Amino acid sequence: MNNLSKLNIVLIVTTAIAVIIAIYALLKINKTEPASIQVESEMIAKSETVNEPKIVNNSESVSESVEINEEDPFSNGFDSIEATGYVQNLLQEYFYNKAMNSSDKKVREPFGRKIINVPNTIIDYRKQVYNPQTRTEEFFEVQKNISYFDFDTISSVINNFQLVNCDKTLTRNSKLAYDCILLLPDIYESGLNETENKGPWNFRILIVKQDSGYEVTSFE
Repeated sequence: MNNLSKLNIVLIVTTAIAVIIAIYALLKINKTEPASIQVESEMIAKSETVNEPKIVNNSESVSESVEINEEDPFSNGFDSIEATGYVQNLLQEYFYNKAMNSSDKKVREPFGRKIINVPNTIIDYRKQVYNPQTRTEEFFEVQKNISYFDFDTISSVINNFQLVNCDKTLTRNSKLAYDCILLLPDIYESGLNETENKGPWNFRILIVKQDSGYEVTSFE
């Protein structure tokens, strides 16, 4: 065998060995790669779980209702709905206590002599006043209670009050107070006779800040 043939045989053997080594290397890589990919995937998933922001539901901490500022109930202005409603509530509480502390659960002349307790069921009340012959039993019953109001009737009248203005002041013992003017334009849906009670009327109310909150000390 000449030298050329020997060289060809060596090249063929060397090439075959190189091919076998390359195939073996590829098989080893393919065998180990899925495991490394799996480990890497697990590490990424774990990292995302740790770094994932925590969602906090704060909806319960937000109050949807608007509450009155007890320190200053007129913070939205004297002509605001909140201020008028606040004064109405204080006045209703004032007369509720008066009614509950009376023997017959009624208040005498809560609105002075400006409003009389004549129900809207009596249409011809004035006619019976000036014509004794037409007077009925209902008329005499109304006459007997004309100055006395139960709390429900008082409350229905107060619902029509409108706050006009307030002056901030101090009482003699240096307590914060509001001297307010109220307008009662009508007594609609109060159950009282609107013919015998024609408005509008003006009233004055004094609200004083006590340790437990504001309260009505006078109303006229």
